[in-house]
Amino acid sequence: MADAKRFFELIDHYNTSDVAGQAETEAVILRQFRQDKAVLALDMSGFTDLVQRFGVVHYVAIIRRMNLIAGQVIETNKGTIAKTDADNLTAVFGSVSHAVEAADQLFQAFEDDNQEKPSTRHIRASVGIAYGDILAVPGYDVNGDAVNLSYKLGEDLAEVGEILLDQSAYRCLSKPEQAAYSARQYDVSGVTINAWLKPSMFEVSALGTD
Repeated sequence: MADAKRFFELIDHYNTSDVAGQAETEAVILRQFRQDKAVLALDMSGFTDLVQRFGVVHYVAIIRRMNLIAGQVIETNKGTIAKTDADNLTAVFGSVSHAVEAADQLFQAFEDDNQEKPSTRHIRASVGIAYGDILAVPGYDVNGDAVNLSYKLGEDLAEVGEILLDQSAYRCLSKPEQAAYSARQYDVSGVTINAWLKPSMFEVSALGTD
C-alpha cells in the first residue's frame, strides 16, 4: 500500500533526478497518490478575541469540541479527515454532495451544541469546498489546487455559517442542489475567484461577554 514513507522516497528520488528521471518519477507519484476528491476546509472564527479575553486553554477547549463533533459528522457522510491544524480542519469526500451534506450537518451540530453553552464558548465556523485532483498521502497530508482553493474560500472569503463552493464543485451538484446557491466573484491578490455561496441557515450573533 502506498503510504507516506513511499511518497517521500519518491519525492527524494525526484529531487535527485535529471529531467527525464523527474518526469518518470512524477508519473509514478501521480499514479499512486492522485485522486479526484471534494475537499472541505473548515475554519473557526474568534481566535484572537477569545484568546486575548479568556486565554488559550479556553479556545483550545472549543477546538476540541469542534474536532469531536466533526469527526462523527464527517464519518457519517462518507468523508475522511485528512488533517487538523489549530482551528482548521481538512476533510475529503468522494462526492461534492456528501461534502455539502456534511457541512450542513456540521453547522447544525455546532448550533445544537452551542445551545447548551454561553456565547463565549460557541463554535463558529465557515466552510469552503472545492473539487479536483489532489495528492492524498495516507499518514501525511493532502495537497493540490483543490486544497488551496477550499481554504481560500473557507478561511479567507466565507463568513461565519456560510458555505462557499468553487466552480468545479458547484458543477458536480444536481440542479435542485444548485438552486440553494448564488454566484459570487472575488478579487484576491490580483486573482479573480468565481464561487457559489450558500448563506448561513442560522442567525449569527457577535461574540458574547458571558
